[in-house]
Amino acid sequence: MARTVSRARPGTAPEQRSGPRVAITLPLTLDLERGPSVPCGSLDLGTGGVCVSTAAPFALSALHAVHLGLPDGALTLRAHGVWQREAKVDGVVMTGVQFDGPGDGEKEILGSLVQRRIRELTRFLMESSTLGPLGFDDAMELTRRTRRRHFAPGRLIYERGAGRNGEISIFIVASGRVSLELPRPGRAPLVAHALACGDVFGGLPMVAGVVHCDSAVALEPCQLIEIDEYAYQELFRDSPTIARALEHAVVRRVCADLAAALAERPA
Repeated sequence: MARTVSRARPGTAPEQRSGPRVAITLPLTLDLERGPSVPCGSLDLGTGGVCVSTAAPFALSALHAVHLGLPDGALTLRAHGVWQREAKVDGVVMTGVQFDGPGDGEKEILGSLVQRRIRELTRFLMESSTLGPLGFDDAMELTRRTRRRHFAPGRLIYERGAGRNGEISIFIVASGRVSLELPRPGRAPLVAHALACGDVFGGLPMVAGVVHCDSAVALEPCQLIEIDEYAYQELFRDSPTIARALEHAVVRRVCADLAAALAERPA
């Protein structure tokens, strides 16, 4: 039986956050009004809310509290669900959760954790990724719109020919390796590139409105930094220099794919 996933509330843009949100992995437990508590993990965190990953959907209206496992202890906050969608490629359900009126002390704890993670991720982008030329301020601004994604070995991240109904985000490899593959009629796919830490890929349907020209597969357990469509639209509107840098990274990767394909053609 197909799983039913709740839609965002009318008038609420999916993925939207008040204030910055940054890619981070924390253990969480969701308290629901009916049924047992649900252990899960975070994909991003802000002072106003969190995106969580669960194996199955749950009723947004049933959520009333979130327990966050923090590096220095635990924090319990009243909360409600805002949006929910199934991420078919990694087989999880993603849910946007908004905190209900955290106190000043709770905001301080969350703010300190978010800012620390922003600084860590900014250093990663500057020192270990192909987006280093952005500069410190732009790299920090980018981190405020990121999400963490996890893919098991052999998992398809996106498929060649998929467009806006598939996975269209831009990704940065945080750990693990990703294979970019091109089809070859009657033969095994051509591995155009094996990407590693800091490499940028994906995003072609988002920045150019065309389908993916390659397929991306996790070669080993991978952690990816995601810039999704909503984050990209914000950057395009508010920080066009960063949006252009992402677009250039996507185009460079496509050109590299093309060069690999041409190199395979018989003379």
